[in-house]
Amino acid sequence: MVRRWRVEMDFKINGDQVRLTFATAGIVGAANERVITARLREIDPNEETWGWEGRSPLRWDSYVAYWATVGSPAAELLQKLTRQMEDYPVLDEMVFAEIELEQAASYWRYCSICERVKLCKEAGISPFQARHKDNVPTDVIPYMHLTY
Repeated sequence: MVRRWRVEMDFKINGDQVRLTFATAGIVGAANERVITARLREIDPNEETWGWEGRSPLRWDSYVAYWATVGSPAAELLQKLTRQMEDYPVLDEMVFAEIELEQAASYWRYCSICERVKLCKEAGISPFQARHKDNVPTDVIPYMHLTY
């Protein structure tokens, strides 16, 4: 299964502020939000040169916006990460995989036994694995309807 990701983002420099805004509704956006926030906190843990705002990740139109003072290390980091996302939308594969597994486990847990059996059959694994709702088989993840 080939995944095609697109990160809708906007990067602007307005006066003394750099601003990066992007959608966080899917796994890619949620992973990037986690990575960017962690990296900004490494540079400036007190948020003196940067800040953020966002809309609930439970909404289909959720987003996060980061801003930083022009010339600060936080602003340089936002520019660097924007360039990275333009080349490849996932900033950190490990964080992405962690969130994908969290989403898959949640999806699996709330599926009916019939849905889990169908996913196992599609993945070519034993349908007996569908009995365990607390342990999602990784082979079925590509067949789930997760939002990337």
